[in-house]
Amino acid sequence: MSARILDLNTGGSRIARMCTAAFSWARRGPVTIPDRAAAGLGPDDLMPELAARVRLLEQTAARWPGRRFEIATDPAFAPIECSWCRPERERITSVRVWGDPDLRRPDVFRPLDVVAVCLQCALGTPGCGGRGPRLGALGQALAELRLGGLVRIEVCE
Repeated sequence: MSARILDLNTGGSRIARMCTAAFSWARRGPVTIPDRAAAGLGPDDLMPELAARVRLLEQTAARWPGRRFEIATDPAFAPIECSWCRPERERITSVRVWGDPDLRRPDVFRPLDVVAVCLQCALGTPGCGGRGPRLGALGQALAELRLGGLVRIEVCE
């Protein structure tokens, strides 16, 4: 079957591009993003309760099988303005993600060491203005995680 795709690819036809896209999607799998309504994040962006925030972070991290993560609450967490979504909307930080990236990987451009973000930026929910899917701070930390590493997540009370 790969020979047929290569034959189609030599002509640069539309069918070849569609087959290549379909096979790469099947190999990679669909990208799943938490739904705003399922996440308890309404249009007014009220902050869910602590238990709901922890549950959402656990569900998002569980989508990365084989990655280790640890969630804790930090009573000394001082919320500030979120730097990831500041131009579009002013939200306050409620999640701190400590990454453990593998710095030897050539595909990691700006590794995530530690960042304090709002819940929406941590989960990767679609942003304002109709932006499409986002990875989010938690997804980036889990994607860059080194072998045997641990991602720590601190939640504001």
